[in-house]
Amino acid sequence: MARNVQMLTDFTMHIDEAAFLTEMKVKPGSRREQMCLHLIEKINALLKPKAGFCEAVVEELDESGMTVDGVRFTGTLFADRLKVGQKLYPFLCSCGKEAGDLEYTVWGDVLQQYWADVLMEKSLRCIGQALEERVSAYIQGEFIARFNPGSLPAWPLMEQRPLFQLLGEIVPAVGVELTDHFIMLPQKSVSGFYFSSEQEYHNCSLCPRLHCPTRQTEFIGG
Repeated sequence: MARNVQMLTDFTMHIDEAAFLTEMKVKPGSRREQMCLHLIEKINALLKPKAGFCEAVVEELDESGMTVDGVRFTGTLFADRLKVGQKLYPFLCSCGKEAGDLEYTVWGDVLQQYWADVLMEKSLRCIGQALEERVSAYIQGEFIARFNPGSLPAWPLMEQRPLFQLLGEIVPAVGVELTDHFIMLPQKSVSGFYFSSEQEYHNCSLCPRLHCPTRQTEFIGG
């Protein structure tokens, strides 16, 4: 059972219509403007991003992986960055199933699908920032860092399964489902571990996707 569970389920946000129209370069008075405004109205009514995290402890650690609160994780990222007895904060956050389902209502319209995707990404980033601020209050250390399954070959996507097992009650509370191929639904969802680090660490430093729009630091390899 997850320990010291913390939930963010009453988070509210509102998409600024004028700012979004400007960002998407939608011409004022056009048919596209009406379409976009209608989509924003629908998504503002549905936006219910959610997140949750809990506290866990590294019980075993070796070159092939680690055991956290009785759950085994396989990956080569951990041994050089964690210690036995260290606290971890497994987390899950999502744009929300309500907004995620909106994408299916515009299926087939490429432009509206793109707008919906951008809007859900904004929702995910907002709840993600709120989550990190909440987690940072529990972390003792100079830096707050995180691992995400599937972001690097060193911790593959299939590791979502044990992570969801560890998260326990947080998963249904956030409203995320895991497919047989370990993809989260809604797709605008993020999971992983937060942890305290003596040095600044970002997965991006080991990721060769140089033009990733969410890159946080330069690629150094490894």
